Amino acid sequence: MDVSLTTFVDFIARAGTPKLTVVRNWKHRDPYDPKADYWKQMREAIVDVHARSKPLSHLDDTVASAADGRSSNYRQIATAYKKWVRK
Repeated sequence: MDVSLTTFVDFIARAGTPKLTVVRNWKHRDPYDPKADYWKQMREAIVDVHARSKPLSHLDDTVASAADGRSSNYRQIATAYKKWVRK
């Protein structure tokens, strides 16, 4: 069974009973569903930029193709990521 970095960090950061709560929540979580993965498109676009040598403008294309509810958050991430990469 794989444990995400977020769950691992939550577990390490807690002490006592809250640590048990993290484990209990992890054991009873719903199975992964790509439709419910809000950031999947943006993560894949960032991987494409580096692993497949796509230009940074590929992130803008991802923002443009995102659902309306996600586009503003995706735009913020794309802008911040491009700024970080250029430094």
